[in-house]
Amino acid sequence: MKVFKIFLLLLPMFSLIFFSCTKIEAPYAAARNANIKDTIMNWDTIPAVRKVLLEDYTGHKCVNCPEAAITARALEELHAGKLIVMAVHAGFYALPGSGDYSLDLRTQAGNDWNNEFKLALYPSGMVNRKEFGSSVILGPGKWGSSVEQIITLPPDVQMKITNKYDSDSRQLVSTIYNRFINPLAGTFTLTVCILEDSLIGAQKNNNPNIGPYPDWYNYVFNDVLRESLNGSFGEVLTTSPDTKLTYLGRFNATIDPSYVVKNCWILAFVSNSATREIIQVEKKKIIP
Repeated sequence: MKVFKIFLLLLPMFSLIFFSCTKIEAPYAAARNANIKDTIMNWDTIPAVRKVLLEDYTGHKCVNCPEAAITARALEELHAGKLIVMAVHAGFYALPGSGDYSLDLRTQAGNDWNNEFKLALYPSGMVNRKEFGSSVILGPGKWGSSVEQIITLPPDVQMKITNKYDSDSRQLVSTIYNRFINPLAGTFTLTVCILEDSLIGAQKNNNPNIGPYPDWYNYVFNDVLRESLNGSFGEVLTTSPDTKLTYLGRFNATIDPSYVVKNCWILAFVSNSATREIIQVEKKKIIP
């Protein structure tokens, strides 16, 4: 705590960027000189690895979605530590019904992304929200080849997430550190989300080779987007990336009582504000 107070006193000496965050208490982002070695951050200890985000747009009434989820999980295992999957429940097939299909996993962010990128067929996905073969929206059959095109490229940004959680108050403090390795042009945003694993519900399925059909009761939903902590499209991190600075975002939030915290993750990504393309993503469990 003493070190952090000293750091705050030194902030006026450096270039600062402040932003406000939806649902967040006393948030801020700041830039500081990363060449000063201290207990706040030392990038020499952080591996510089490009990580890729695969967004799987799905719904519990989508009969082909369980097979797509298996595809996504297989790719995540193939590219262990470099590919991150986020399941976004949105669109017609994600609408809650009655009885066994009353589970509603839609989110404001997921709905906004679904509308922004004009997804119409499910399952569909995006790989870093980047265009492949003239389209940002990709069917599951194209996920693997699209990931392979970019996953071995050197990274443009390094990220690190630290989480502190109080189980009594359900208060989370999540700090996202970001460093631009290359002097990129443009404005870049930081988006911070909560994902949850091991949610149980009914799922439609038309492939008897992978599980019960046509109704897969007690289906396990993983990598589920639960909410964005700072708006559907995040907040500006910098309008002119400086490779000598660390860009810091700190988020204080109360975890929804319906979430099983031991199954939850913080997922954060940096994206180009103009193109929406994601240039780096990181994920860390709330409770290690």
